[in-house]
Amino acid sequence: MLRPIPALLTPLPDAGSTLSATAWVLNVAIGLCKIESEKKLNGITSYGNALCNLEDAQNYLRVRLLNVTVDCSVGIHPWEQFPERPNRLAVNVDMYCKGYADASGFEGGGIVDYDPIRSFILSWNKRPHTPYLETLAEALIVECFRDARVDAVCVSILKPGIFNETAGAGIEIFRKRS
Repeated sequence: MLRPIPALLTPLPDAGSTLSATAWVLNVAIGLCKIESEKKLNGITSYGNALCNLEDAQNYLRVRLLNVTVDCSVGIHPWEQFPERPNRLAVNVDMYCKGYADASGFEGGGIVDYDPIRSFILSWNKRPHTPYLETLAEALIVECFRDARVDAVCVSILKPGIFNETAGAGIEIFRKRS
């Protein structure tokens, strides 16, 4: 059931009002924060693409690569199996890392470098034909876990131009280190 959002029902201040535009914006922002807090049900809230249990929450660093594009021979449809006509892929990677101290890096030192992950994705244009996006995603997850500080990974791969009537089609896999 849809409920009205109280913050958005707050009327704009009129010329004779003592409520300034800044105060109105703050009232709306506070209302939206309250709405955001209502999303936390039974100790579970959504952060980006992963669910976090608030009772077990720790400080995490999320290292992200968004919409890395690469042309790659991938797919099971007959028209996707011509190497001279690769699919364009949009790849997103979120690496979740415990032990992050502050802007200087991890308690043991260093940072999680996303550049090797980007290079790995870009190397897919040299791969032989791969039928399934899941194969690429699983290989990418293995690559992310090469850094021992990465505790969990979320990978999504989208074929943005695969069907005319969609923005794209693809998969997403979330994996914790075992």
